[in-house]
Amino acid sequence: VYGSDVRAELTTPTGAAMVTGMAALFGPMPVLEVERVGYGAGRMDLSAPNVLRIFLGQTSDEENYEDYVIEPVMKDHVVGPAMETVMKDHVVGPAMEPVMVLETNVDDMNPQLYDHVMDSLLRAGALDVFMTPVQMKKNRPGTQLSVVTRRGETERLLGIMFSETSTLGVRVAEMQRRTLPRSSGTVNTKFGRIRVKVAERSNGVRSMAPEYDDCSRAAKRYGVPISQVYAEVRRAWEQQDPC
Repeated sequence: VYGSDVRAELTTPTGAAMVTGMAALFGPMPVLEVERVGYGAGRMDLSAPNVLRIFLGQTSDEENYEDYVIEPVMKDHVVGPAMETVMKDHVVGPAMEPVMVLETNVDDMNPQLYDHVMDSLLRAGALDVFMTPVQMKKNRPGTQLSVVTRRGETERLLGIMFSETSTLGVRVAEMQRRTLPRSSGTVNTKFGRIRVKVAERSNGVRSMAPEYDDCSRAAKRYGVPISQVYAEVRRAWEQQDPC
């Protein structure tokens, strides 16, 4: 479930039972050769169109509907003693996942505050936050703040954007993203335990990225360049995972 601006029951228990009883899979709409489209209008007056739409058709031979289904993919990892794989967070398979993109342009805000804004959004559940220099009306330099999140976090993050920035409006769009299977783990190095993220790429190739915060703390603690910590993490990981 996810929240919306509609303050009403959008389905009945009977309707929910019919959908879950008849549907084999749930996910975004696949590539489809449509044969028929049916509409059913509800009686309740809502802020959004109170219409149910059903498509009847055949999926393309080149597309596999199961590739679009959103579900966790847990994979076993065989690792040596130098690496401990910790399956946590949300492990996503190579499937399409709906995300919300929130964007606003700001040209009248102290740029020193952006670090706090970004940190607040990430702590509140944003998947990604980035800022892009833009040239706005009257040729004023500004910043485009972009936030990527899941549907259920939209309202919370909108609240932060309105309260922590000077914006008067935010653009909201739903998009699809495709992600690689990934997992989190830790690597034992001479600088201590460092968290890493591992991605499954094509042809069985795996790539690793050390956690910046862990590397930064280790560099300060041992008085070495952070690049040396990164190199040590990669060396230790590659010894146990040469592919």
